[in-house]
Amino acid sequence: PLVVATAAPHGLAHTGGGGSSVALFNRYIVRSFASSHSSYVQDLGKKSFYLGSEDKAALEAYLALEGHVRVPQNFVPLGRRVSAIRRAFKKRRLSPADVAWLEGLDFVWDMKSWQWERFSRALRQYIELNGNPHVPLKFKVPSEVPWPEESWGFSLGVAVMNIRHSEVYIKHHPERKQELDDLGFDWSPRETSWHEFRSALDVYIELNGNPHVPRSFKVPSEAPWPE
Repeated sequence: PLVVATAAPHGLAHTGGGGSSVALFNRYIVRSFASSHSSYVQDLGKKSFYLGSEDKAALEAYLALEGHVRVPQNFVPLGRRVSAIRRAFKKRRLSPADVAWLEGLDFVWDMKSWQWERFSRALRQYIELNGNPHVPLKFKVPSEVPWPEESWGFSLGVAVMNIRHSEVYIKHHPERKQELDDLGFDWSPRETSWHEFRSALDVYIELNGNPHVPRSFKVPSEAPWPE
């Protein structure tokens, strides 16, 4: 369906140039559909990929609104155009001038690699602040320093769960799995929780002579209790 912007696209925050940016989006969307949706397919059949002035105007508008050009694919038609640009880059069908221009916008050529790097940086920051990689399921990256800005609002806890259960980010990438192993990534949290519980209970019994732990008891942060 044809979508014409009358304000900033959903989920985008104005960072400057709001009115003119909206106008650029409208021009891009209307002209793209006016020249027929098949233009995207036609580009894929050519030996070279043409990055037109409307493409550049729309990307600059998106950058002004959002602060980056990682356009979601479902933000049509620009998202689909960005996907086509990435495919053209992989096939070496972009001109050096267009590549240089896109890199000036910090264009992301490989979103899957970028997503892994975002996760990796966020996890390392979590470990630095908390001393362990045991991220709660509901944890989201705070939108503040010292967290990496590109990870603000990122559902880190969900990402950790997806890695454990579906090998998201790491499937076919043994070097990434090794990186997580080196960070002490917890692949079996239930097993880890059991061992932690048993270690603490053993110390309690040794100190108190019985396993009758009061409901309000908390493990002290000192030896001989396990860290």
